[in-house]
Amino acid sequence: MGSNETPLVLADYGGASCCGKGIIDDNDDASRGSAGSEFKQTEDFLAAEMNKLSFQERNKALEDIHCVGEGLKEDPEVVELHLQEFQKEVEILRPETPVYQAAEAINADYVNDRGFRLRFLRAKLYDVKKAVNQMMKFLQCKEKYFGKEKLCKEIDLSDLTEEDREYMRKGPFHVPKHRDRSGRVILHMLNTRLRLGTAQNLIRVSFYVFWNLLTALEDVQLKGVVSIFYDIQKPGEQSEPFAFKEAIEIMSMALTLPFRYSSRLWCLKPRKKSSLLNNSILAVSTKFFSSYIRVRTRLNYGSDLELQYYLQSLGIPTDEDFPVDTGGNIRQGVIDRWLQGEWDKCKKAPEPPATNPTTIKAVNNVTAAVPNKEETDDMTIDVINNNLPNMRVLPVMGKILGPPMFQPAIIQPWPSDVLFGRGVGCQNHPGNVRFREIMDGYKEQYDNFPRSKRRIVMANLREGLKSSGTRFLRMNKGGYWEECNAAEVDTKIGQYFRSLRKFKKESLKSA
Repeated sequence: MGSNETPLVLADYGGASCCGKGIIDDNDDASRGSAGSEFKQTEDFLAAEMNKLSFQERNKALEDIHCVGEGLKEDPEVVELHLQEFQKEVEILRPETPVYQAAEAINADYVNDRGFRLRFLRAKLYDVKKAVNQMMKFLQCKEKYFGKEKLCKEIDLSDLTEEDREYMRKGPFHVPKHRDRSGRVILHMLNTRLRLGTAQNLIRVSFYVFWNLLTALEDVQLKGVVSIFYDIQKPGEQSEPFAFKEAIEIMSMALTLPFRYSSRLWCLKPRKKSSLLNNSILAVSTKFFSSYIRVRTRLNYGSDLELQYYLQSLGIPTDEDFPVDTGGNIRQGVIDRWLQGEWDKCKKAPEPPATNPTTIKAVNNVTAAVPNKEETDDMTIDVINNNLPNMRVLPVMGKILGPPMFQPAIIQPWPSDVLFGRGVGCQNHPGNVRFREIMDGYKEQYDNFPRSKRRIVMANLREGLKSSGTRFLRMNKGGYWEECNAAEVDTKIGQYFRSLRKFKKESLKSA
């Protein structure tokens, strides 16, 4: 490297990510952790962008990536001044923007609405000229894809074709109900499912999702959105990218939407040859997006389990509402419920009735009733799709520890977990109380089984509890919670049944 060249600060950019780990040959252990040439150029480019920033700008970008950044802070008086400047800029551009003149003639209140204009100002961080330009392009895009009659009306489901709605059902997007630790909305994009329709389908559905479901929320306007591009392509599966002209058209539409990414996280699989679809989306989006977004972009590689641990370390839940399980399988039920909920809102459907007591379904038809589902900030039990247990982790801000591409997770107990240990704290933990209630209901069935078959009951109960979101945790020597293995859990279940039998005998003697 010559003396006049600016060094790439990969350490500063990489932080707790797996940036720079490239494409990995699955059959070559020696190649693990080595940078792959196909993404190396993009990674170096992103790192160089980060290196151009001042210390304060870089720190702000890293805070946003680690989900601890703050949203926009607004002074009402300053906001009004910006709105006045916005109007002045509109007056300058109006003569050369026929679509704005047409919109103003149809419904001036729509384009002059304070909330409408604030979306663009906030998206452009109050850069008035950029905000007005984006609004003009937004109106052009809206007219192009939905017609002049919808120029001053909100787009709803009826404006999507049946083909658009079918494409949406396939799940290219998912917005979970849980947010990151800064309270920001999370948007999941599943790579191969983005390609299950035409470019027109993607454009129209993206417009609906981004404008109606995301930027309509004031906290999204102020805080931005965490975008997670997730690689679900299976080995040997083919998914061709959009044609170049289509990709340009899609990206041009995306840039018209008043939408700000607080961070863009790419979750990619190590594979012998990178996906053409991943390459094309990354290349086009990296070129078209501003430096503000590029320095908030991270490329991460690993198995589904490693990628989800990494997301947890950033304060992003990978619980029952995450659209992909740790085996890389799509949780279609999760996506379907989200879409149905959004469509019900559009139809102004009544609130769903209270749920019946949830039933844990285990192997060999062993079932147990548990209390009604309670939605809290801490726990949601969902057993229908055999989803992953909830897990929260503390932020890991420093250098990667442990094996390559693996982000260490520090587990914090949830109310649904069973804690192994002595003392009132463990015994009175909600998960332990619920565990004892369920075990009490199976005492007779367990006692009636021959000793040689009781392990079947224990295994079924263990799997049933795990499918409902329960983890079995014990404190290790380092003072951190860790999950118990199957044998330890079965031993715990057997000990509890034996203690029940002993208690019953002592009660009979006392009687």
